[in-house]
Amino acid sequence: MSNKGDRVNICIIGKTNVGKSSLINAIIGQNISIVSDHAGTTTDTVTKVFELVPVGPVTFHDTAGYDDRSDLGKLRIKATYRSMWRSDIVIVLLDERGANEFDQQFISEIKEKKIPYLIVQNKSDLQKLAPSLFDEEVLPVSTVNNFNIDTLKDKLIQRIGSIYEQRPTITEGLVAPNDIVLLSIPIDSSAPKGRLILPQVQVLRELLDINAVAICVQPSEIPMFLKKIDNQIDLVITDSQCIELINKIVPEPIKVTTFSVLLANYKGELQTMLRGLDRLAQLNAGDKVLIAEACSHHTQCNDIGRQQIPALVKKFTQKELSFSFASAYDFPDDLETFQLVIHCGGCMISHREMKRRINECERLGVPITNYGLIFSKTQGVLDRAVQIFKEIKI
Repeated sequence: MSNKGDRVNICIIGKTNVGKSSLINAIIGQNISIVSDHAGTTTDTVTKVFELVPVGPVTFHDTAGYDDRSDLGKLRIKATYRSMWRSDIVIVLLDERGANEFDQQFISEIKEKKIPYLIVQNKSDLQKLAPSLFDEEVLPVSTVNNFNIDTLKDKLIQRIGSIYEQRPTITEGLVAPNDIVLLSIPIDSSAPKGRLILPQVQVLRELLDINAVAICVQPSEIPMFLKKIDNQIDLVITDSQCIELINKIVPEPIKVTTFSVLLANYKGELQTMLRGLDRLAQLNAGDKVLIAEACSHHTQCNDIGRQQIPALVKKFTQKELSFSFASAYDFPDDLETFQLVIHCGGCMISHREMKRRINECERLGVPITNYGLIFSKTQGVLDRAVQIFKEIKI
């Protein structure tokens, strides 16, 4: 779970001045978050990555208190909600006063969203804790003398283990040891200097882990390389932008797919995203299409989300459409006004955050698909890109 999108996100919420920042400092063993007796010290979400052995890297989110009802406080609470909804586990932190209506409201909403949580009561060193109002375990802790901090870590590890059972790998069932896999990786103006993008790194490492043979080639070099090895390749995985070219230069029956398709399948989103493609042919002039990206980046000439995707959709539909754009954690509140959402691969956000976005689209009846499938569909190569998943019917 080393990359940002795969780390377990743990959000600590509670009223102002219950000790949320102190709890993170106690768990991590460092003074990361600013601590003060003055209520409202944390004004926005603070994150800290921590190695929680044996789980691996996790990200703690220290949030503002949710009982601040000032105008500024309402903005802080909105930020707390955003952190909570994209978290894998929520720690609801109480103090010696116990729970009030704010705590009960948030716990009710957490249950409704089916987010795993723990209830923790800080300041147990005061020895006068209010009785619990909940029919479930409330773990007493103290950030002053570290009482039960190790127990809290153990409970987090247990809860994470119950949520994240051994996941399948990205290429599980598709690649075997000693298979030869060609990775088509374009190095152009949009490629980051000195490194590969995250999906490429994930797939490359996974292929090495299972003792497959991974060969990285730029698309223009593939014909020469295939000739040299007499087409002895088991699979070609390509960047979605090159799928049309790869379809032409890689002969059948060599299997071809994209990093985007692999990741969508790995995250359990592929069939939902494929269904979302059906709306593409049904769009009408003036319909609103949301282009959503999971990360923020400098917009370049020929940007994928801002320029290439809208151009492909317009060409395919032959309709004048209205495009809106959202990046990073900005996912619109007026989602129901869109006729289609086209999302990036979501490699930089957690599984839960991506799942939440998909669930919200489905709840509102808004079809959702992704960049990679748009490239494959609009360029007429979708069937080949998903053929490797035999159980999926196009």
